[in-house]
Amino acid sequence: MNDKVFLAVNGTLMRGLELENNLKEVGASFIKESQTEKAYRLYSINDRYPAMVKDDNGASIDVEVYELSKEDMKIVLS
Repeated sequence: MNDKVFLAVNGTLMRGLELENNLKEVGASFIKESQTEKAYRLYSINDRYPAMVKDDNGASIDVEVYELSKEDMKIVLS
C-alpha cells in the first residue's frame, strides 16, 4: 500500500519562505512548480497565510507540489 500523497502548497510553505522547514523536516520531496486551474480566488489571513476559495470567475494561483507520506502531511498541516 502506497501511503504517499501529492500536496500543493502556496504561501509560507513555499521554498525560501518561513514555513518551508516544516516540509523539509518530514522529508517531503519537492516535485515541481505549478498553477491551479483558473478557478480560485486568493485571500490573506492576517497578512500571513493564504486562503484559496473556489470561484468560477477566479484566477490561476502559483503553487509548489511536494510528495510526502499521509502521516507526515498531518504534521506539516497541524
